Parts: sequence; C-alpha cells; structure tokens
Amino acid sequence: MSLDNSLINDNQRFILFIFILLGLYLFVLDAVNASARVVTFVWTANPETVESYKIYYKTGSSGEPYNGTGAEEGSSPVVTGNVQTYTLHDLSDTETYYFALTAYLGAEESNYSDEIVLSPGSAPSLISVEEIK
Repeated sequence: MSLDNSLINDNQRFILFIFILLGLYLFVLDAVNASARVVTFVWTANPETVESYKIYYKTGSSGEPYNGTGAEEGSSPVVTGNVQTYTLHDLSDTETYYFALTAYLGAEESNYSDEIVLSPGSAPSLISVEEIK
C-alpha cells in the first residue's frame, strides 16, 4: 500500500477545476450583461384596427433609415404583435439609440411616431410613446 502525499487527489482537482471554470463563466457572463440595456416601450392602442406594431431602432444619427442591429429580439424593425408594451434587450449602454414606432394592418403601415432618443447613461427602463401616427 502506497501513500499519496499530495494534498488533493485527482477527483478533488477535477471538482476544483470545474468550480473555477464555473466561476469564470459567471464572472464573464455578469460582465457582458452589465453592459447591456433593457428598454421597455409603452403606448396607447391605435383607435383603428391594427395587426401589429413595429419598433424601429438604430445608432449613429437621427432619422431614417432605422437599420439597427444587436437587440436580442432581432434587427430593426422588431415586430411586437398587437400589444401596447414591448421590451428590447441587450442594447449597448455606450451607444445613443434612436427609436420610432409604427402600426400596421396588412400592407398598410402608419407614419413613424415622433423619434425617441436614448443617450448613454440616460437609460430609463420605461419609455412612453405619446402617439403613433
């Protein structure tokens, strides 16, 4: 019978290695999520019948084309369904975002709402849209 003089056996090393990897994964995941914004939009339903609403977004400069990318929900425009509240996830907290909403029914789409500007550091969790034209 031989004695193993090491302080930790192979099984213990493996378990320790797994815990270190898990800790690193959680640290990196937390760092990535810390730089992501979540923005919720709330609006009043159109008086006319609508099929759905679209949230257009972009970074860089104001106005069309709203060709943003990067939100968890997809590239611009994001189709919300026939709801009056919708949340976009994973937006950068270092970019200025420009948003506009529309309503549509079939091939007909409304004009853009007034543009909403969200600057870095001014990340409200809830944005109220006054009117979708």
